[in-house]
Amino acid sequence: MNTCLVLNQAAASLSEPETKVHMDSGVENLTHDVDKLLEGGTIERTIVQIDVSFSNSLIECWWRYLKR
Repeated sequence: MNTCLVLNQAAASLSEPETKVHMDSGVENLTHDVDKLLEGGTIERTIVQIDVSFSNSLIECWWRYLKR
């Protein structure tokens, strides 16, 4: 639900009619609730290292550091 909340807040402040969101394949991003939210067409999900070859590895490292 947190992922949906963040995506809804971000979509509300966008000036572009459609926006791509790059996500990893974590369980928080691949849920029925997120799928249902994305069906609206305002936000398009792109799974990094699956749909595209790059990753947000700097952000992932930062999160791992915070979890210590």
